[in-house]
Amino acid sequence: MFPYNGSCFWRSMLVIFATAFLVCPQPGKLAAAAEAAKLPGSLQLVPHDAAFYGGFYRGKQLLQAVLNSGAFEKAKELGFVQEAVDAFKQASADADSPLGKLNAMLAGEDGRKLLDLLGDMLSQEVFILGDQSVTDVFRLIDQLNWASQTGTFKSLVSGRAGPEANLAATQEMLSLAAANAHRLKVPNLIIGFKLRDPAAAKEQLATLEKLVQQFIEQEPKLQNRLKRMKVAGHEYLVLSLDGELIAWEELPIEQFRLLEARDGDVDKLVAALKKVKAVIAMGLRDEYLLVSVGSSLDLLKQLGQGKTLADRPELKPLAKHADKQLVMVNYATQELMAATEDTRAGLDELAKMIKDVLAEAELEPKLKDRLSADVGALIDDLKTLFPAVGATLQFAFLSDEGIENYTYNWGDYPRIDGSKPLGLLQHLGGSPLVALVGRERNDVRDYDALVKWLKTAYGYFEEFALPAMEPPDRKQAELVIAGLKPLAARADKATRELLYPALAEGQTALVLDAKQTSKQLHTAMPEATKPLPVFEPAVVVAVSDANKLQHALREYRAVLNDGFEVLRKIEDAQVPDWLKIPAPEVVPSSAGKIFAYRLPKDWGVDEKIAPSFGLTEKVGVFATSVQHTERLLRPTPPKHGRLLEATKRPAAAALLVDVAGLVDAVSPWLDYLVEQSAPQEADRLKLLFITSQMHTILELLKTVRTITNVSYFQDGALVSHTVIEIKDIGR
Repeated sequence: MFPYNGSCFWRSMLVIFATAFLVCPQPGKLAAAAEAAKLPGSLQLVPHDAAFYGGFYRGKQLLQAVLNSGAFEKAKELGFVQEAVDAFKQASADADSPLGKLNAMLAGEDGRKLLDLLGDMLSQEVFILGDQSVTDVFRLIDQLNWASQTGTFKSLVSGRAGPEANLAATQEMLSLAAANAHRLKVPNLIIGFKLRDPAAAKEQLATLEKLVQQFIEQEPKLQNRLKRMKVAGHEYLVLSLDGELIAWEELPIEQFRLLEARDGDVDKLVAALKKVKAVIAMGLRDEYLLVSVGSSLDLLKQLGQGKTLADRPELKPLAKHADKQLVMVNYATQELMAATEDTRAGLDELAKMIKDVLAEAELEPKLKDRLSADVGALIDDLKTLFPAVGATLQFAFLSDEGIENYTYNWGDYPRIDGSKPLGLLQHLGGSPLVALVGRERNDVRDYDALVKWLKTAYGYFEEFALPAMEPPDRKQAELVIAGLKPLAARADKATRELLYPALAEGQTALVLDAKQTSKQLHTAMPEATKPLPVFEPAVVVAVSDANKLQHALREYRAVLNDGFEVLRKIEDAQVPDWLKIPAPEVVPSSAGKIFAYRLPKDWGVDEKIAPSFGLTEKVGVFATSVQHTERLLRPTPPKHGRLLEATKRPAAAALLVDVAGLVDAVSPWLDYLVEQSAPQEADRLKLLFITSQMHTILELLKTVRTITNVSYFQDGALVSHTVIEIKDIGR
């Protein structure tokens, strides 16, 4: 129903805590080069074929903005914040405490210089990137995880559980790791920091070199492993390590051998681990302090050489927002996304695992083949429900409203329909607390697949489970099946011939509102002194054929009631006579047809709550009250400007979260709970303090006013545009 938004590596980190410099796009090749030059400098260094990149910018500037905000001043009034500050001050004042010792160390000139450097490192630009080796490591981790699950399931199928199942999981992992020992490596990563004062970093690096060298002198195995090296014309402090440094003779290798499923797996793994190399490098490249970790210095050598990440076509959307202040950029290749978030690949692994388990199960060969074939076919059908992942780009920037975020996914999304405007945005009641609207391709073939697998599952039940029952139980089951089969056929016909054609448009909306109030939502609740907001969930659907939808719902009601009658005839079924769905009350309304189910008075629920269904020629509504149903049936332009804009352009999905409105709806309930929890005045005074603190926290939450998102297709990508509206306290 709603678009899949695969997350980039390091998705959304420091979105609210970074800002960047302007990028000004111009037409033409020379202008394009100029645009790229104005992007964050690290993007000019990252190799074109990097597996991922995450950049976060201007931390110092944004931190100062937070510290100078009204929200921060308000947060300092919180009791637990004040207690934490006092505790920190006391611990710092104690010279013998760890915090006191750290404070004393940092109070000197050397400590001040170190703090200045750390602040400088985080002030402008921080980034991390990795090459293809990162993708390889994630693939291996995923395979090890599936191997562990396969071992566990094999053990459970064979009747072994507990420690035996854990042993089987370990054995499968060891066998896979040994078979892939050549793939064991330290992935190549680089973390970088843009500096205002590189000279200070150079001084600290010299100090660090002395400290590390002193440590190395005490460890014979580390002799000659720390060197200064030139890499691509820049000097780095390089520490070379390998698996031989590990004291293997002190490890319980024999104990690990006891876990082997195949002799030699542990030895093969140890031999491979001894050859694993790790190279750590730290140094300055112009205004950047770089830290490299990996199996080699290859990634470090590639920085700034040839084409860079900024030249990739996936980075072009950044140019459209070149005049904005960037706070974050994340990018991941299709290969990395496939290794970390590919549901289709996960289903393939699931199918492989099930087939491996079946191969060792004590079943007839023909049954094994049949089950294996069915599992493969089921997985193939399930895979059609999920998108094929592609490369992703995410970036965010500051705006007058707060923060805007764009996510581009270059995957394949055959189920999502973004070809037309979302008409249901006109049927959210104008200003809901939460609304989620989307359109997907409504294909009856999905229903056909569901029916096929329900029939397949029933076939196994009828062939194996039913004959295994005790005669009395089997007789009861056969009576139930005989009575329900015709009803299932009726429901199937109604779904296929009525429901699917009625909802062919494919739009659905989930809505939450709280415009109604009640002093006593249920008679079991003490009456409130002030009216409390009543949360009202609802589902809205776009209707292609109102008559067929109404007919389908009538048929479903009849099928359910007939099903209750079938069950009542079964001995010991204990289905109460009152259990049936009555005909709804028809409520006169100019908005459309409204059918309501008034709840029995002895249920004690406020009479305003009445599950209702509303219908027009274009819209169907399922809500918890007649008033909400009527409000949603009437076309009302959304009050939020971005949702209103989405009614005029093709879109796949839209989201609104009125954070401030949700907080305002929750606040009276907090007051009510305090009022009811503390009937005595003395107790109430204690809880009132807690409530005041809660209200302060809620006020802080209201600094985020709204969150809106509109998703659409553009140039082969699924684009998700999110706006977080922020308003400081007192402004």
